[in-house]
Amino acid sequence: MLSAARLMAAWSLDRSTPPHWRLARLVRAMDDTRSCGDDTLGDRNRRLLRLHCALSRGPLEACVKCSVCGVDNELTVPVKVILETPATPRDARVRLRLGRSMGIYRLPRMTDIEAAAESDDVPAAVLERCRVEGRAGPLHEHAMLRLGRRFEVIDPLSNIVVNMTCSGCGTALAASVEIAALVAHEIDAIVEGLYRDIDCLASAYGWSEQSILALPAERRQRYVALRDAAPPRTRL
Repeated sequence: MLSAARLMAAWSLDRSTPPHWRLARLVRAMDDTRSCGDDTLGDRNRRLLRLHCALSRGPLEACVKCSVCGVDNELTVPVKVILETPATPRDARVRLRLGRSMGIYRLPRMTDIEAAAESDDVPAAVLERCRVEGRAGPLHEHAMLRLGRRFEVIDPLSNIVVNMTCSGCGTALAASVEIAALVAHEIDAIVEGLYRDIDCLASAYGWSEQSILALPAERRQRYVALRDAAPPRTRL
């Protein structure tokens, strides 16, 4: 379990930063072994869903807009089913014919994505880092798409797709679920709630931030409820 103090210290409410990078910082703060850098995209989604389960008692919900009628459809992400999906072998390889030669690639890791972040062409830089054997150099667009589809087959949690039916027009939809964006939005709400709790209890009782965050969540929420229910103090 992640304590309230550690969560606040490791989480950034700067929404101009992409969810992936904010979550990467939080994951590193939680993982003392630093093994999280070896996560594949599927591993990272699995780790984020476990984080959701640890921080929230409710479902993970998304909204999917129908491309036909424009209706917003509510979607509950099947977290339990996803987490029961077998993990991808770490030594998985993809063979891809490139003209007269053969390329062999391993699955991308989070370290590859972070290392390529400053590149002018991030996908190409990531794939070059994943090349195990074969001709060096950038792949053409068609080869990159083929390789990406092969990656998704052997690492199915890298791109989580949920099939559903539009509530407005009945169209069958295949919704690609951005786990990082959903979990980041959820953590934003949790951390903003902690700030409100600190403001309320510090103003009411003069307690320090450290002592407020050290309280078990149920006790902290009970104190906040008592403070909210108290009549306003009369000023003399």
